[in-house]
Amino acid sequence: MKKINQNKPAFTLLELLVTLFIISIIISMSVIVYDVSWSKSRNSKRVSDVIRIQNALETYHKQEGKYPDSITFGGDLMDAASSTMYMLGIPQNPSPRDDGDCANQEYQYSTSTDLYGNENFYLQFCIGNRSDQIEKGLNCATSQGITTGACVLSNLKSGLKLWLKADGSVINRFSGGTAYVSIWNDESGNNNKVTQTDTSKQPILATSTINNKPGVRFDGVDDYLDGGDILDMNEDDWTIYVVGKSNNTNGAFIAKSLYGGAINRYGLVYDTNLIYVYHNNSSVYSVSSSHAAGSYEIITTERSQALNQNHLYVNNSLLGTTNLNAWDNFNSTFNFLVGAYNNASGSTPPQAGYHLNGDINEILIYNRILNTAEKNEIYNYLKDKYGL
Repeated sequence: MKKINQNKPAFTLLELLVTLFIISIIISMSVIVYDVSWSKSRNSKRVSDVIRIQNALETYHKQEGKYPDSITFGGDLMDAASSTMYMLGIPQNPSPRDDGDCANQEYQYSTSTDLYGNENFYLQFCIGNRSDQIEKGLNCATSQGITTGACVLSNLKSGLKLWLKADGSVINRFSGGTAYVSIWNDESGNNNKVTQTDTSKQPILATSTINNKPGVRFDGVDDYLDGGDILDMNEDDWTIYVVGKSNNTNGAFIAKSLYGGAINRYGLVYDTNLIYVYHNNSSVYSVSSSHAAGSYEIITTERSQALNQNHLYVNNSLLGTTNLNAWDNFNSTFNFLVGAYNNASGSTPPQAGYHLNGDINEILIYNRILNTAEKNEIYNYLKDKYGL
């Protein structure tokens, strides 16, 4: 019988530990390579998904004349009215979704409409690593392509409370070849129209003013339009745009106010200086500038709750700021007037001497502060439209 060699050397504890350590490194490296490979695959799929969704949305827009208000990822892209299928199974963000610095969330979809009526869609997605020339991190797909960074939405219809434009819906009374404005309709969808039933106080519609655009022309004597008790600021932020010209240093573009030291009033007027009149329920916080009258301009005012400030701009340049010491629920009984300044609450005739002598081409009023992209978009829209 063969004798067993009992002196055969065995593994030492140190050798076993080193072996296990090497094996664990190999396994870890394999897992990392596996994870990286699958992460790259997910990122490539995300880019491919987004391009496919973009194409389906463009086809939808071409056929239906609009983008869908919302889409359900994992559902179908189909128009309910026409029963046309544009995408069977809209791709979902593959899991795990938190690759790299990405959050664990689905793709994000939204739409917007600019002041020209043009629609766009926004599809926000995130990739953990650069893929197919798309940078890592948040990206935004629109009808114009894919850009790096989060989607910056500019829905210029959101919070729009009043939109009057002289090239929009204006109802005229014709006399002796002249168009007198009886109703200036609101384009915001809120029906905050302004009217004048007294034919002796109706402004005229001038067909060609700045940049050959029409404007509502006030005579500086007794013309004005009345919206009734509308457009209280309440506790909201507030942004006002007025495009027009005052020929004199006395006259009001808009006012929901009372001449003198009344509380709860605002207005945009020339009273020697250009003034954004604002008086809350206790204190005056007006912004004044020695800006000259006599030119067509884009005048902007802001009441910001976040900053506790009022701002006055002309042609996108800040002319003045006033700090607010308190916030209030602005709610007055004064009528909202265009082309005049109130003399009392309700429909009492306006204050003499503060009727506008000049033109108003466009007014936009929001019950919010716009973001930088939205401000630039509105300013560029007005600047290009009126050649300012």
